[in-house]
Amino acid sequence: MENLSSYIISKNNLINNALYIKQKLKNNCKLCAMVKADGYGHKIEFVCEALKNTVDFFGVANAFEAEKIRKCKIKNPIIIVSIPCVDDVEWCANNDVSVCVASLEELLKILKHKFKKPLKIHLKLNTGLNRIGFRNKSDIIDALQIINNNKNLILEGVFTHFATKSHDEKFIDKQAKKFKILSDFVKRNSNNKCIIMHCCNSYAALHKSKYHFDMVRCGFALYGYQDVVDENLKPVSEIKSKLVFVGKVNKNETIGYDRTFKCEKNSKIAVVPMGYADGFDRRLSNNFEVLVNGKKAKVVGNVCMDVFMVDVSNIPNVKVGDVVTILGKDGDNEITLSDYAKALNTSEYEIMLKFRYLRMNYVIK
Repeated sequence: MENLSSYIISKNNLINNALYIKQKLKNNCKLCAMVKADGYGHKIEFVCEALKNTVDFFGVANAFEAEKIRKCKIKNPIIIVSIPCVDDVEWCANNDVSVCVASLEELLKILKHKFKKPLKIHLKLNTGLNRIGFRNKSDIIDALQIINNNKNLILEGVFTHFATKSHDEKFIDKQAKKFKILSDFVKRNSNNKCIIMHCCNSYAALHKSKYHFDMVRCGFALYGYQDVVDENLKPVSEIKSKLVFVGKVNKNETIGYDRTFKCEKNSKIAVVPMGYADGFDRRLSNNFEVLVNGKKAKVVGNVCMDVFMVDVSNIPNVKVGDVVTILGKDGDNEITLSDYAKALNTSEYEIMLKFRYLRMNYVIK
């Protein structure tokens, strides 16, 4: 069965974004495609299948996500960039999934497990985000001693996470300098001299080539967005729907639950079959516009679980079945992640992950 709303994915845009990012990297620098959170909401299985021949690593948040990739028979190396559930490390070792180690406590817990294959580790260094990670040399020395003396552990990489992007490049520079000092120390004192150093997010990967080191991790840019506009990056997803009802509402009548919108004149109101269950946030009630046949239409009344209403009084010849653009372009107009972020006072990242394709047609073009 088909739904009236569609979550439309451009495979070509996804691959071309990855190729563009790779062109910007220094020679021999690897690209880790961040596919956590269901491929930033784009469906992890699709993203990894599309990119498996283009990128070097896939980055996930936990073993649950890594397992989804391995079930697709995708063989690229995977790194869990957050602290994994320690009970999953044996599975990780057996399935070529590298894990983040951010503390001595975590490392000691890992030692309690037995491995059929060595476990690959990336040491996480805290250089200023102050979330997780080693932050002083004494703890790093202790960790390296444990790893160097254990044949079941391989130190594959060392990494950090930038706290800022274009709005605070000085802090990026500060973190990168600290990371270089600590990671060089790790390399000198590790049995493995081919450690993968990585610190760049999407912004730094495209604008801070001196910090590329051995690998960069890109998420947002991969899906077509960037902190600084780059016309070479194309959005991977768009969301379309169709009107299911068009009716008249008289002047002074109200619309929707709690009667939050009163018509100032006789109006033509249409219903869109998407609601907050699909990620169309309830706070967009009376606070946003979508496109109907390429023309802007104001959201009126409270957004419902399954539908929302729009005023189409000024759009000629509107009828049931007409196209509604929730995200993307139609003619000369466009609805962007930034439009939603401004309306909801949040980040484009959150908006990208808010929309859920589970009740839509998932269309790859």
